[in-house]
Amino acid sequence: MRACPRQGGSRGAVLIELIMTTIIGALLVSVLPSFYFAYIKLWRQETASLGASQQASRVIRRMKSDIRNSRSGVTSSDGSRLTLVMPALAYNAACQGMTVVIGADGSQINGDTVEYYFQQDPNGTGSRGGNVYRQLTRADGTQKIPRLVADSVYPSLNPLSTSTGSPLPVFYHDADKDTVIVAVTASEPKPSAGTFAPTSLEPICSRDGGDLVRVATDGKPEGAIHCTNCGARAKPGSELVTYRTEIRLRNH
Repeated sequence: MRACPRQGGSRGAVLIELIMTTIIGALLVSVLPSFYFAYIKLWRQETASLGASQQASRVIRRMKSDIRNSRSGVTSSDGSRLTLVMPALAYNAACQGMTVVIGADGSQINGDTVEYYFQQDPNGTGSRGGNVYRQLTRADGTQKIPRLVADSVYPSLNPLSTSTGSPLPVFYHDADKDTVIVAVTASEPKPSAGTFAPTSLEPICSRDGGDLVRVATDGKPEGAIHCTNCGARAKPGSELVTYRTEIRLRNH
């Protein structure tokens, strides 16, 4: 009579497979969450940084044409307002478009006045942000309704000036170079990892809710972001991006 084959080897193979499956499953359970949360953290940072970059660059782009084509520019003492005098324009039938008016002495004639100004949000908290507006005044004195250029702008968080130690003004006219320097710091809240909703509309410290300030350090003379409560341990709840550009006035 033939004996049945022994099943010991089969039982050993099943046991080894069970152990390997358990080990692999444990590794996946322990590793995958870390990858997930790392991805979420990177996504939050990149999304907020991109939004702040777009906000700051949008302000610069909207001003460039007016600044370059203006005849002269003047900034207020606190650097929150820029006044530009534009050349007078008139329709030219030969060119079938608007052209600059030239006076009898061969020079351009003053036309409309354009003002860009920062206005602090009266209801704002945190680092005292506000909006940038554009105000057009016609040559005959008629004023148009101010137009919003950008919101969520924070001049108090501009890089520090190496000469004064204070944040750079939004507008500065360099008369020697005949250029206008614009510095804009924009903020974009980081979405919450749990709800994907903004954590705060103001750039405050997410650690304790303190205001953010610029403090000059040895490594960062332009100023590192600190919290008024926890100092260098600040953990901004928003991404901050500063755009600074120098634009030359071309018409005189």
